Amino acid sequence: MINNSELISIGFLRGSYALKGEIKASLELIGDLTLDSLQNLKVKIGNLTNEFIIENIYAQGKLVIIKFQGINSREEVSKLNNKDIYLPKSLIGNLAENEFLIEDLINLQVYDLVSQKIIGKVKAFKEIPNNSLLEIFLTDENKSFLLPFQDAFIGEINLETQKLELKSGWENFII
Repeated sequence: MINNSELISIGFLRGSYALKGEIKASLELIGDLTLDSLQNLKVKIGNLTNEFIIENIYAQGKLVIIKFQGINSREEVSKLNNKDIYLPKSLIGNLAENEFLIEDLINLQVYDLVSQKIIGKVKAFKEIPNNSLLEIFLTDENKSFLLPFQDAFIGEINLETQKLELKSGWENFII
């Protein structure tokens, strides 16, 4: 049995597609993952993590359409709407350069390249439509702010030293 701490979120289920139990999903294929390599997915429903065997999976524009074994109607699909999709970390394989697991970014020390000082730490990673945001806790000001996770603001990320560098301009996001 896989412990929930060994799971990594790779997307979420969006809702019914057609009438025969297919569901739309937003999916982030990282590391060595491909659609063809996916055989099953894990979905948390309440406090339980359920495993669903993939009967069919294919890309449909920016989304993925999935047919799970045993899910055969819109009503059954509706129980999975807006649920996160997980896989064991062990299936992710090798990450590309500058590719990170979200959880690896949490608690990194945040270093300002201009002042050359540690200013805080990464508190959370948030996904919103068309953007990813880092929630950064500023130690001296005892408050957090959201910063777009973009090359314009983010410098080097070093998991060995546990440091994430910020380029100039990040200060404009503090409210």
